[in-house]
Amino acid sequence: MAHSGLFRKGQIQITCQLCEIPNRKISWKCEDCDLLMCGNCRENIHSKVKTSEDHHIINIKDIGKEENKANEKIKISNIKCNTHQHQTCCLFCKDCSKVVCSICITDVHNGHKLQNINEAYELKIKYLNDRQERTKRMLEELELRENDLAEIESDRRLKHNETKQAILAEKETIIKTINRRAEKFFEKLDTELETIIVSVDCEKSQLVRAKVSLKEKLKITTNALKLKNFVHILENELKSDTQPLPIRTENNYCNSISYFVPASIKEVHLGTLQTYINAHPKTFNVILKVKKNIRTKLPCIHAIATGNDEATWITDSRNGKLQMVIPGNEEVLVIVDINIVVFSMAIVPSGDLLVATGDSVLKIINSKTVKLTKSIYSAFDQIITAVHLTEENNLILGARSKEIRFAPTGRKVLIVMNLDGEIQTIWEFDRGNKPLFTYPRYITSNKKGNIGIVDWFSDEGNGRVVILSPNGNILNVYDGQPDMKTRQLGGIVSTKADNFIVTDPRTNTLHILNSNGKCVYRFNTLSIGIQSPYYLAFQKSGKLYIGTLNLKQQNLFELTYSGC
Repeated sequence: MAHSGLFRKGQIQITCQLCEIPNRKISWKCEDCDLLMCGNCRENIHSKVKTSEDHHIINIKDIGKEENKANEKIKISNIKCNTHQHQTCCLFCKDCSKVVCSICITDVHNGHKLQNINEAYELKIKYLNDRQERTKRMLEELELRENDLAEIESDRRLKHNETKQAILAEKETIIKTINRRAEKFFEKLDTELETIIVSVDCEKSQLVRAKVSLKEKLKITTNALKLKNFVHILENELKSDTQPLPIRTENNYCNSISYFVPASIKEVHLGTLQTYINAHPKTFNVILKVKKNIRTKLPCIHAIATGNDEATWITDSRNGKLQMVIPGNEEVLVIVDINIVVFSMAIVPSGDLLVATGDSVLKIINSKTVKLTKSIYSAFDQIITAVHLTEENNLILGARSKEIRFAPTGRKVLIVMNLDGEIQTIWEFDRGNKPLFTYPRYITSNKKGNIGIVDWFSDEGNGRVVILSPNGNILNVYDGQPDMKTRQLGGIVSTKADNFIVTDPRTNTLHILNSNGKCVYRFNTLSIGIQSPYYLAFQKSGKLYIGTLNLKQQNLFELTYSGC
């Protein structure tokens, strides 16, 4: 490192260049003043310099590091003029995109649009940073598209192979069926032929015996005629020698051999090829467009509640701030500002706001007087962690025991009650008698009555989405992208098409699930300039608001949404 030899044995010891007191440890260097300082002089002497706030001070251990060089401020106060070497540039000519000195202004740039060098530099840096961010977002979008195409190709190849295997299996089944049918035909024909052969052989034997008998009688008659023994002829002539011929047995074999009648359908009906419906999640055409970038005074937005009018409630639970605001074109107009920690909230039909503040009873804020009081909605001895109002004006409360929030023991329940505070049902276990939740953090529901719950496993938001049917049965459990180990699930909202949208601020992703909780699309919000999306809320008019955790930009966005 550049400073590694400063204090080697045998070399002259360098003292603080401000106090010059021997043996005082040098710890800092001011890059702007080019001074080495001790800690005392940095705090008590250098800090009194008027411009010291803008100076770049580094630890001497970091001198020469590449990352430190990248952060060095460019000194633009002593830029020499290329045309007039003895002059220092004082302004920036916007028309010519050139730094100029006072002589340049008089000679060439008189009447041009001039700007302070520092301002021009800052604007240029901002433009370059913005362009860099846009380029990065475009590259990320291209990478997402490449990944989508790779997934589509892989999916189609898999489906192609599966379909071919299904056709081959059906072909083998049909061949085996035909073979079995042919064997039965052969067996029947062989049986018929065997029966006929037996009948024919039997009749043949009878005919042979009859022929032998007739030949014997013919011989006797012939001999008698040759001897001309009239007495013998006359005496034998009176005896009956008539013998009937064997009876024909043709009924046993005539017309008893079957003949084959081919099927009238010459082409075997193997099956049909049909197109997969929603074969790949990326076939959905989800369109999100930012209408407004709105600045708030809250560092983060952890929940949003919208009603029938423009007034909107937003909260920063980490810093204990709750505000009623009216979103403008560039910033919000703050109507109400309350210092209170709010984890979840919902607006009831009267316009009052229900808030979960970390105890077992919901608080209610009167929309007219803004007075905070206890409501009639209680989770008994459980801590309320989430509140949601359904289309049927029922309240769904997520609650847990007062133990450590992510402890395996203790109760974690979902309580459904009407607006009169009467409990309709409580869900705690699945059909296998296992707990349904670990920490029900956010809740929503669609018009079908299916309920979406963001269930956290840790304070970092790592968790899953549990989708329940109206009777409390699990329809699906969505764990996010399996390849994304750093996911962080935030708020959840239902759409007009009864799908669910879940935020993932760590990966800048909106996970879009169908009504049963199957993922149908993933949308990267960096493609529309939104970083770290956390909470979503639809207004009755259809406006979509997204609150973010990003401190570097406007953190409330109004969007138009269309698609699934």
